[in-house]
This record gives sequence, structure tokens and C-alpha cells, in this order.
Amino acid sequence: MNKRLLLLLAFASPLWAGEPQNTAPEWTAEAWHETLRNMPYGNAARGAQLAKEGYCYTCHGDRGYAPSRNAPSLAGQNQAYLYKTMLDFASKRWWADHKDDVMHNAAITFTKQDYADMAAYYAQQPKPFFKRVEKPNHVADQLARRGDHTRLLTPCSSCHGVRGEGGVNETPMISGQSAFYIKRQLEMYKSGKRRNDVEEGMRFVAEQLTDEEIEALAQYYGNGQK
Repeated sequence: MNKRLLLLLAFASPLWAGEPQNTAPEWTAEAWHETLRNMPYGNAARGAQLAKEGYCYTCHGDRGYAPSRNAPSLAGQNQAYLYKTMLDFASKRWWADHKDDVMHNAAITFTKQDYADMAAYYAQQPKPFFKRVEKPNHVADQLARRGDHTRLLTPCSSCHGVRGEGGVNETPMISGQSAFYIKRQLEMYKSGKRRNDVEEGMRFVAEQLTDEEIEALAQYYGNGQK
């Protein structure tokens, strides 16, 4: 069975998929840093071809600018984060519900070298335009810039950058994503359904947030995109 047919079947598989068989251990800092050290060098030109052959544009848009609020934009995203994401979908470390079967079944058709190549391609694309909200929600602005020491919450900007542009290693760019997508990820972390964060870092943060704070942060970083 060729790769293209496998990818086509990936879109249909959620209709009959069972519960995830996630046997991969959760990420420790040591395990992730070792994986990062061994990440292959990415060939962006080859990655562009793989992304085309894999129909990535169907959900993530041309050059990684997602046309739908349901899928993330990949353009300008942190290269290490993209590589890690593919590893996590393949191992089902990232498996919140059956919607993620599409990415799991796509990821297992590629190699680690393929992951690195596609990550290099998308990372080289211009980042989505970031438009700062003129009058940002005060609660979200405080959490983003100052955090909340009473709950041991560091500022979002300390990891994700002042404008949400992303940080070092696996810390992703979050600005330019839809508010809907950001909110869903925070909710998945809060509920424990998303479990691919290193040392449970995002789960700890999300568990401290109220539903209102999650909504406010989603709008803050979502640039007004619903």
C-alpha cells in the first residue's frame, strides 16, 4: 500500500477507530533534550514536497496558513515544536479524542527524517500577521505579561515570547492561531486529555486557570480570530 493511499485512509479511520493504545512514556526534560539532540537536520525543499504529497494543505492551508479555526497554522512555527508534534501524534502522546486519529494515521506514514524536513519547510514560512488588540482584556494581559505568583503561574510571555511568537526548544508560537484553537488546547491540558507537554508544564498552568481566564487568553493571543 503506497503512502498516498495510507494518507487518504487516515481521514476515514476515525469512523471506526477504537481507544488509543498509548504506551509511550510521558516526556521528561531529559528524554526530550536527548530527542532534540538527535533530531535530524531538516531539508526544507524536500519538506515542501512531502507536505504537498501528504495533503497537509487540506487542513493547514497553503504554505501553512490554516483556512479553518479547527486546525493550527504551521507557517513560521518553531521547528523543534513541529518535529516533536509529529513524534507525539505518531506515539499517541498527543491524543485528546478521535479527531486526533487523522494526525496519528498521517504521522505514522512518515519517518523522523520526514518530520524534520517538513518542520524545516514550515518554520521557514513567514509568521502569520500579529495584530495587538488595542484594549486587551486586563486579566489576560496580566497573565500574559506578569503571571500570578499566588498560583505559581509564570507569565505566558516568559516561554511563548512577548508577542506569542514562540520561544526556545519546543515552546510554540501561539499568536496568529484562532481563538477557538487556543481555547481548545488549554481546555485539553486542563482536563488532562492532552498529555504531551514536557514535565507536565502546560497541564500545571491550565489546571490553575478558570474557564473565564482561558477564554480571555484565547482571545488575547487569537488576534480577534474566532
